[in-house]
Amino acid sequence: MKQINEFQLRITGRASLDKKLELSHDYLIKANVNIISAKAKDTQENTLDMEYSAKLITAEIIDDKGEVIKVLDRKKKSQSLRGAIYYYQQDINNAEDEEAFYNKVMDYLIAHLPELLRGL
Repeated sequence: MKQINEFQLRITGRASLDKKLELSHDYLIKANVNIISAKAKDTQENTLDMEYSAKLITAEIIDDKGEVIKVLDRKKKSQSLRGAIYYYQQDINNAEDEEAFYNKVMDYLIAHLPELLRGL
């Protein structure tokens, strides 16, 4: 069995910013990502590199002066809710099919909407 030589992360996605970035400047980027795949790649040296692919969910960008550059959330609220339900399912270690769990939660939210919104 081949040893894993290196773990790599490839991030894809896009973030809308409230101001421009400057070329040749360093920025600290804190990213919230969803790991969507893992693939072992043969290095041809009797080892493997493990490459993880991630999709950007949200990010925080800090410039070299310590100022936070606002990242605008262009995601639809329904997508945000689906993501929150997915992460909740992971947090409680629920092994149910993701789509079935989503539908169960949505049915519950719809059935209990008046009591959930009463506090607004």
